[in-house]
Amino acid sequence: MAVAKPTWAASLVRLLGLSRFPRPDEVRPSVERSVDVAKLVRRLQQENRADVICSLFNAMIEETSTLDGPHFTLAISACAKSSLWAQALSLLNSIPAVRMDPNIFHFSAAVSACEKASQWPRAVELLRFMWQSSVPPNLVTFGAAVSACEKAGEWTKALQLMEALESTRLHGDVVLYSAAISSCEKGTQWLQALALLQWMSSAQCLPNRVSFSAAISACEKAWQWQWALHLFRAMPAAGLAPQAISFSATISACEKGEQWPFALQLLREMSSAQLAYDVFCCSATISACEKGSQWLTALDLLELMQRQQVSPNLISYTAAIAACARAQHRGRVCYSVCPHCVFKVLLCWALYVPSITIYMVESFWHVLTT
Repeated sequence: MAVAKPTWAASLVRLLGLSRFPRPDEVRPSVERSVDVAKLVRRLQQENRADVICSLFNAMIEETSTLDGPHFTLAISACAKSSLWAQALSLLNSIPAVRMDPNIFHFSAAVSACEKASQWPRAVELLRFMWQSSVPPNLVTFGAAVSACEKAGEWTKALQLMEALESTRLHGDVVLYSAAISSCEKGTQWLQALALLQWMSSAQCLPNRVSFSAAISACEKAWQWQWALHLFRAMPAAGLAPQAISFSATISACEKGEQWPFALQLLREMSSAQLAYDVFCCSATISACEKGSQWLTALDLLELMQRQQVSPNLISYTAAIAACARAQHRGRVCYSVCPHCVFKVLLCWALYVPSITIYMVESFWHVLTT
């Protein structure tokens, strides 16, 4: 004798056969009256059908005895994972229709939906509405709202939210502070990023690698190589071993500050830390050597990239060419040391930029033949 499927399983099969964003009148006949809503919603979420969940809830909204608070939390969370922020807000607004008030879980899931969909104004608006209602925000809602602002580069809004957090009894965690620092990094607000790091110490919240890396990147973008290097050197003292992203940002800061010895030292430290070179840190170091007229070191680094199986890019070749050209112009170069390197540089430049000038070709040909 065949075993009958549970009502939620039979309903699931019918619902999965519907088109995207079905109408409520298409959904309701596919669902048994006694269906286990929670199990059905979880399985629909696993199948990435948050659109069906929204239509299902719209169809069942008048059955106040069927839907409860946890059901709405599941449904709004499913919308959040699918970045369906408008549907999440619609479900949030429909909760009073079943004679319930939205709780902190509903709001947190809705703010998270706005954050994942990069809808920072909606996230901030929801937070403001929570303040005005009887449901004060918690650390999760603050974190989602700050993250939404961070993704959009809205550093002023992120800092305002951090200030609002201070007026509560809540204590920010490392994820929240890191998101705020990252928003300052995107807005090139290096002083604000440093202030947040100091703020973390005052709040007895230890920075992690993400916090430091974001602050270093903020300094790098603002051409503050001294501060970038200072933060990088402070990581081991905080019990954090720098990773590739921290090395890359610090090397780039030194390149912008024309500090080729520091850039080269950092690249060597990457090797000592058993971290793999990448094209970004190598290119930035070559560029630093070019600015410091270190043409031999620039060519050595180009060779190093090939030995380490790191494919040079346009920036790598351009910086190496510029280093050679600058030294040749000053009459201080003997290319017999590595003529094939210069030839490779020139060839790859021609491949990347077909419009290379005749002057550049003649200049390097003169160097190779003298």
